[in-house]
Amino acid sequence: MLDLHALIRPASPNHYLIAPDGFAGPKRDQPAPVFELPAEALYELARRIVLAEPRTDPLDDAPKGLAFEVRQRTWLWRFPDDITIAVRPLGEHRSTLVLYSRSRCGYGDFGVNRRRARRWLGRIAAGATMPQIRP
Repeated sequence: MLDLHALIRPASPNHYLIAPDGFAGPKRDQPAPVFELPAEALYELARRIVLAEPRTDPLDDAPKGLAFEVRQRTWLWRFPDDITIAVRPLGEHRSTLVLYSRSRCGYGDFGVNRRRARRWLGRIAAGATMPQIRP
């Protein structure tokens, strides 16, 4: 699992980082929102949404804590991109996340990682605002 706090971002433009205010890691590209969900619920929501994406496979059979990694292959050329998502609790009923999408090969990505990270964050945010069904 990638240590997001020890991350050293490459000089290439083929990666994108979404992180909350106060993130003790490298400079982010976009701030992460605060969700009105417990961290465990946000984790489950994010994992469900991400694994439903096409050409996406988990990189970890046993996710560590509230973090997981996936590999998604690009649509046309099937280049592998790795994405790490880590949920951060902010008390009992609030949480946020760190999402880092990066290419595994090449220098440029035509904005693929930026668009993916923003799209996934939008889907997670939309899911977080829907009423949660409890058994």
